[in-house]
Amino acid sequence: MFHLPTPYPDELLGSILIRAQRLTGLGGKLLLPKLTGARITTHSPVLTKYPLLASSHGMRMEDFVKQHTLLPYATAYMEPLQRDRIWARLLSEPHATNIASLAQHATKGITHYQLCRACMGEDLRHFGESYWRRSHHLPGVGWCLKHDRLVVATCLSLCSRETKLLLPHEAPQVGQPLAWAQLLRNTPGKKLSQASVATLHEPADRGYASHRKKATQAGYALSRHNIWGQVLAQDLRRYFTSPLLARLGSDFELEPRSWPTTILRPSGGSAAPVRHALMDAFLSSAPRPSRPPDAYMRRKKAKPKDWRAIELRALKTMRAMVEEHVRSQTRVTVTELVERADLSGPWKHRRSQFTEINGWLQEFKASPQSERQTGRRPRAYTSRRKRSQKAPP
Repeated sequence: MFHLPTPYPDELLGSILIRAQRLTGLGGKLLLPKLTGARITTHSPVLTKYPLLASSHGMRMEDFVKQHTLLPYATAYMEPLQRDRIWARLLSEPHATNIASLAQHATKGITHYQLCRACMGEDLRHFGESYWRRSHHLPGVGWCLKHDRLVVATCLSLCSRETKLLLPHEAPQVGQPLAWAQLLRNTPGKKLSQASVATLHEPADRGYASHRKKATQAGYALSRHNIWGQVLAQDLRRYFTSPLLARLGSDFELEPRSWPTTILRPSGGSAAPVRHALMDAFLSSAPRPSRPPDAYMRRKKAKPKDWRAIELRALKTMRAMVEEHVRSQTRVTVTELVERADLSGPWKHRRSQFTEINGWLQEFKASPQSERQTGRRPRAYTSRRKRSQKAPP
């Protein structure tokens, strides 16, 4: 087993692997099996499930994962039971854990290595080399909180097997600040970065319960258990702007099932972490509802439906249709009658409201005008299976 130096503070796993190859002089195909104890030639730059990799750097598996991978971010907004189950499985049965989906979940929208020029300069002065930081590779982080400046994207792919083993100061082309980050005003950009980076260091419970509590404190509560999600979604979109949300893969239409409303429900834990971070950042900006909750109570409410009147109109239409078929000496089905009366939806979901129609249809099924007459005329069709059985050999 190798004994490698302790990683730098907040160093990304991919950076640790790059420096390990340089220190040992071995390529990935030779080094990774020795570092992990598994027959692998590539490894995720953001997550690991191999305890031997942690012990090679003199760290416990739990500490290594918490300090140098993106698993804290990927699980930060999950329900506590689900989050604890993932962590317990990773620490007790690491080889049975599938980290591919978690890695994809944690890097939504991140395709290339990213850096802060000021951090790179500090690292060169203090350590003689620079390294890739976790906090610069979170979805939604376009701001270096330490130096108050935008993060820069490089041309080095984060997940490609052909990516050269280069550290930040060796990147051939240091690009421009992230395109989507330039869409942010200072306050939203910093709030979003703060909400995302906080997940790496603060184990406090987040998720839908925390969002609902903050939304209630901000004045979006209609009652003790209801949040005015439509107005909250509208205000969030106005705060971050639609172009920015589209860049982060989180734009939405203003409808009842948009993600800002569903994320406030118990099932919202399955949403991408970047969407939780957007909601967290917005609610942390001390927003005020663009419309007061009492406007919802004063809204024009839909009148309750008069099911009896609907039933009488539908019954009149059905009887008229049957009379037409009596005169033309043809038959009709129940489905055709229901469709002619424009009753398909209510008949399927609220059949108990139409007792008179139900009784009339039972009598109709026994009449000569019914295509499928109950108890008398045999069906005018046979199934394909029966026809094949009757066919001569």
